[in-house]
Amino acid sequence: MHTVQVGEMKAHLSEILERIRTEGEEFVLEFGRGHEKVAVLVPYEKYRQQQRTALTPGLLQERASFAFHEDSADSAFADYRPYGLKLIDD
Repeated sequence: MHTVQVGEMKAHLSEILERIRTEGEEFVLEFGRGHEKVAVLVPYEKYRQQQRTALTPGLLQERASFAFHEDSADSAFADYRPYGLKLIDD
């Protein structure tokens, strides 16, 4: 993965896009004097592949369910309650 500043990206945009398209290279775009990383350019097909395989909260909502036994009731599971997961005692 290559890192480029905004100025370099602007000056060589066509070349960078060609490398992404033909060679599958990836670029991290940095902004400002602090070199803040603000974006990643990846081949579109790789992006689409990741979108298709990514799991999202609620994906199985209305299709499947499960519950945790009360022995598992600790704060580690608290973050999942908004997604419909619940403890048996709830």
